[in-house]
Amino acid sequence: MTLFLIAIAVGATLAGVVIHIAWWRLQRPVDDARALAFIVGLVPLAFSVTSTLVMSLPDRPPLLSLGYLLLLGALSMLHGLFALVYMSCYTAAQAASPTVLVVLLARNSGRGVSQAELADRLTDDLVCGDLVQAAVDEKFADLHGGRLHLGRRGRWLLVMGRTVRKLAGLSAPVG
Repeated sequence: MTLFLIAIAVGATLAGVVIHIAWWRLQRPVDDARALAFIVGLVPLAFSVTSTLVMSLPDRPPLLSLGYLLLLGALSMLHGLFALVYMSCYTAAQAASPTVLVVLLARNSGRGVSQAELADRLTDDLVCGDLVQAAVDEKFADLHGGRLHLGRRGRWLLVMGRTVRKLAGLSAPVG
């Protein structure tokens, strides 16, 4: 039964990913983060909860029983973790990471790339590009008086990043 519920959770999450890809190809939502949380978090959770209810109808367990509440809690945590991992990977994949740019330049050169060549090639426009406007659009930062300030989602992103870095035993990023 437990493996079956995990299979339902994974399947529902994969369905959420398919919906995400289809929706973004049709028209990208204005608020990516909320739409993504809804698609890969809440929709699969609702599907899993509905599935467990339908599966348990012949047995008719009391909906407020400890076992059922524990099952719902476990499904919620599982979907929350799936959603956080997917959203983190999506955010990283869509950003123009300087590290990824360095690796791509090294790969594309065919003969390797020197630090001087990297410094010449990694211009402010290449590294920053549309990132500032994207950060404002996604509510990670706010523009006030021509200056960029940390937004509500940006604070949350930093807290999550610091927590993961501490748990993984990584040093604090410089900057």
